[in-house]
Parts: sequence; C-alpha cells; structure tokens
Amino acid sequence: MNKESQIQISETEPAKTKKDLPSTLSLEKTDEEIIFGELVKPTTEKEQKNRETNEEGEEMEFNQETEQKLLETAREIGRRFEIVARGQEKELLDPQISYVVRVRSFAAALKKIWPENDGNPRAPSFELSSVNRELADIQFVFNPNSDEGETADIDGVVKEVKIGVKNLLTAKTLEQFETALETALIKIHHEIEHIKYPGIDEGEGIEGTINYLTNPGEIRAHAVQFAFKYQRRFPNKSFTLERMQSICESNKEINYFIGFNNPIKQEQYGSFGDLAKAHRQVVWLTKKFLDLMHTN
Repeated sequence: MNKESQIQISETEPAKTKKDLPSTLSLEKTDEEIIFGELVKPTTEKEQKNRETNEEGEEMEFNQETEQKLLETAREIGRRFEIVARGQEKELLDPQISYVVRVRSFAAALKKIWPENDGNPRAPSFELSSVNRELADIQFVFNPNSDEGETADIDGVVKEVKIGVKNLLTAKTLEQFETALETALIKIHHEIEHIKYPGIDEGEGIEGTINYLTNPGEIRAHAVQFAFKYQRRFPNKSFTLERMQSICESNKEINYFIGFNNPIKQEQYGSFGDLAKAHRQVVWLTKKFLDLMHTN
C-alpha cells in the first residue's frame, strides 16, 4: 500500500516541505545529517542471472525486461489518466458542479479512453490485459473515495490495483489539481511495481515505519516512484543525491534519502532495521529506474 507515512526519521526540514504534512519527529539538527553528492558509483549494464551488485557488495534483483514491461504499463495507464484529467480540468475546478457529477463525468471519460471495463458509473474496473497482455485477470480501479494506492491479492497473486483520486476530484485550485494529478501518477508507478514485487502495510510507530520502508518490495516500489518524480522535475538529467534531496517533500522521501543516511539515526534505530542498507538500495534502484526511463 502507498499512503503517506506519519513518521519522519530526520532532523531537518527540506527546502520544499509541504505545509500540510502530518506532524513528524523533530530532533536537534546535527552536522552529519545530510551528506550531499553521489553515493552510488556508476554501474555497468551487465546482468548476471538478472541480479546485480551495488558498491557495497549486496546482490539486488533487477530484471531489465520485467521492469521495462512494468514501466511501459504504468506509463500507458498514466498517459490515459492524464489525458482524461486535463480534459476534465475545467469541470473539476468549477465550484458550481457537484462532487457526484464530477465523479460520474470523470468515470465516463475514463471509460471512453479505456473501453475494456465493467461499466461501473462511479469506479469502473479496467482490464490491465488490454495494456499489458501478460497481466491477465488483473483489474485496475480509480477509487473516488480514497487517496491511497493499494493492491489486492488472492493467495499471493495480485488481482486488483486501486488508485485513489479523491483529492483530484475535490481540488479547488489549479495548484491543488496539479499536485493531486502528479500524486496519482506517482501512485500508479508505485502500485504497478507491486504486481511483481509485493510489499507490506505500514505498522504503528517508528518500528512499524522502519519495518515498512526496509521491506524489499517497498524499497523497489518507492524507488520507481522516486525515479518518476525525479524525471518530471529534472527531465533527462542524470541522478545525483543532491538533486533528489532538493525535491524531498514527503516523509518517505525524507526518510529514505536524508534520515536513513544519518549515522546517528542508523545507530539509534538499528534494532528496528538496517537504515544504511535501505538508503543504499533505494538510491541504487532509483538510479537504475531513472536510467531505464531515459532509454525509452
């Protein structure tokens, strides 16, 4: 599931932190907290049985063919969704149009551009096989009553992907509309990755947050969403940690790229999970996904 974490394992406010973020952990600032610059050395494209090794010697799976297909799937869903959102922008921002009418109109526009659906007038289910033939028997749903992303499985096999679009349908300003649209596109990339690499739900407290963020499936899904956001903010630019840190806004971004890179935090919360390893892996994977986006 992809929802905003309630806990920030960091000590500084990044330059672009949103004012409406949930309350976070705030401790005294230390000089060691942010280490700018490249942490990941350039890697070759050589794959050994679909596994590669980062600079710390940790094996990490990166099947380029699989990731390419997942990326293409997310990109096509996002393309259709953004076309509909842009086309509905004027109506969505019209205060005279009721929420119910907005939902039905948005659903109708989605069904027009994606005819393989169940016909539901509010939250239609779309067939992912029409976008990627390898994803048969999986339904994709835009949920108007939520802003969270999630996957539903049966015996470990994903059968449904849901993306919440409530904030988009209730946006009152153009800024809110643009933020909600980008958030939905980010969630699409996150949840599509979970089709092949399942994650977990976030637990309670700091331990629950660290357990969630250090889960291998969550590291992968977050890395692809970070790469997508990075590409939007820095088109065709190579990855640097400094650039990534400059656009950290959510608690998850701050935790992965700043808090988990802090030696004090690594020692303080080491009993809950390997923060340094999670930081290295998310940086490495974000770069790999970004490189893949640049080549297609």
